[in-house]
Amino acid sequence: MKFGRKYVRNYVGNLFQQYKININTKICINIMEKLKFRKLEEPLLKWIGGKRKLLDNILPKFPEKIRHYHEMFVGGGSVLFRFLWLVKNKKIDVKKIYAYDSNEILIAFYKQVKDDYNKLYETIMKIKTAGEKCDKSEYYYYIRQSYNSTKEINIGRIAEFVYLNKTGFRGLYRLNKKGGFNVPYGNYKNPEIVNLEHLKNISEKIQNVEFICSDFEDIKNIKKNDFVYMDPPYVPEKKGGFVSYNKDGFTQEKHEALFKICNNLKCKWVLSNSNAETVKDALKKFNIQEIYARRAINSKNPEAKTKELIIYK
Repeated sequence: MKFGRKYVRNYVGNLFQQYKININTKICINIMEKLKFRKLEEPLLKWIGGKRKLLDNILPKFPEKIRHYHEMFVGGGSVLFRFLWLVKNKKIDVKKIYAYDSNEILIAFYKQVKDDYNKLYETIMKIKTAGEKCDKSEYYYYIRQSYNSTKEINIGRIAEFVYLNKTGFRGLYRLNKKGGFNVPYGNYKNPEIVNLEHLKNISEKIQNVEFICSDFEDIKNIKKNDFVYMDPPYVPEKKGGFVSYNKDGFTQEKHEALFKICNNLKCKWVLSNSNAETVKDALKKFNIQEIYARRAINSKNPEAKTKELIIYK
C-alpha cells in the first residue's frame, strides 16, 4: 500500500496541468496520505454490484438515530464500511449492527477478518507465493479446483476464496447448478491479492458487527425503530439477465417474496435495484429515485452507465 512521491507528483501534476499549478512536495505528501486513507477504507473484496460510487446517493437516506441496523446482502461491504465511518464520527447513533448474506464463504471471510486477520493474511500469502513461479492461468484453475473439491469452511478455503476473487474475471462470484465456482481466469497483470494494513483497518472497523449467514427472510421480525438497507441481486431488465449468484439463482419468486416483505415492514428501509418496471410496480407506494450507475457484468464497456433505482420508506 505504498504511493511513491514520484508517482503522486506525476498523478497530481497531470491532474492540474491544465491550470498550470505548481505542486510542491508538502502538498504531494498530503495527497499521498489521502490516497492511502481512501484505499484503506475500500472493501477488501472485488464485488459485482458494489455501491462505492453511489454512497452519496444512498447514505443520506439513512436515519440519524437507529436502534438496530440490519444490512441484507452485504456483499463487498461498501455501504457497511461507510456506515461504520459515520457511526465512528457520531453522524449516526446506533446500538447494534448486523450484516447478512446467504453466501456462506463470504460470511466466513468477514468473521475470519474480524477474529484473526493475521492468520488469514499468512494463509493467503502462502497461496500467493506458491503460485509465483507457475503459469498464472494454470495456477488459477488449480486453486479453483481445490476450492471446489470440498464444501468445508476453514481458513484454507477462505484464503482460496480471496485469491479467486482477486484473480478471477471482474471479481464475479458465480456458481453452477452443482454449486461449483465456475468463474474464468481474469488475466490481470499484477493484481494485489492481499494487504496486511488493509486487513487490519477493516478488522478494527467491524469488531461491533455481527455477521450472519442468512437469507432475507430474517427481516420479517425486525422492530419498528430498526433500519434496513437491502442490496439484493437485481431484477433482470431483460430476459436472460444474470441471476446465478448461487446454485439455485435468485429467482423471480424470491424477488416477489422480498418485495412483499418490504411492503409489510414497519421500520424505515432503503433498497437498491434495477430500473425494471416490475420493481417500480411492486414498490410504487414508496419513494423512488432514479440514478445512473456503472454496470460491468456482460458489458463490453465496463465504464458504461445504466439507470437504476433507490427505493426508500
